[in-house]
Amino acid sequence: LPTLAVAIGLAWIGKSGVAVNDHCRFPSGLGVNPNDNVLREQNKHGPLLDRIDIHVEVPAAEFKELSSSRAGTSSAEIREGVENARKAQFERFNGGHLNYNAQMSSRQIRQFCKLDNDCLNILRITVNDLGLSARAHDKVLRLSRTIADLDASTEIQVHHLTEAINYRMLDRDVWK
Repeated sequence: LPTLAVAIGLAWIGKSGVAVNDHCRFPSGLGVNPNDNVLREQNKHGPLLDRIDIHVEVPAAEFKELSSSRAGTSSAEIREGVENARKAQFERFNGGHLNYNAQMSSRQIRQFCKLDNDCLNILRITVNDLGLSARAHDKVLRLSRTIADLDASTEIQVHHLTEAINYRMLDRDVWK
């Protein structure tokens, strides 16, 4: 199955190999097939996969869905949500050295991504079952915080955390 992964300023992966760019500050989409040799061996590519923020499996769309007249979320609605989330992040960091959740250090993650007991238990089970690295653990928490911001929530809730965990598809067995 084709997979879409989004990396912020780190890497693009394709059938021809890997290209790295540490200087860009915008999301870059990349398509990867789990059968491609470039990502087949987790022990060789785990550190690279850890640097990708979001991994999403994208199945082929059915014609019925493509031809539906049902309207989805408009670009203006998405823009408004993103602007509100950015405003929340700016206020959280008081206009300091950080602008976005993606820039938080481990110490700042512990400060700004506090979890209740239910979330802690879910994260503990996920880390143990998927064997997440410290980097992947931190990415899940940063992403949970961003999802909560998009939801206009001051607290990370269970559904924010589980959504972020689901965006770590490349950490699962399909890539081993």
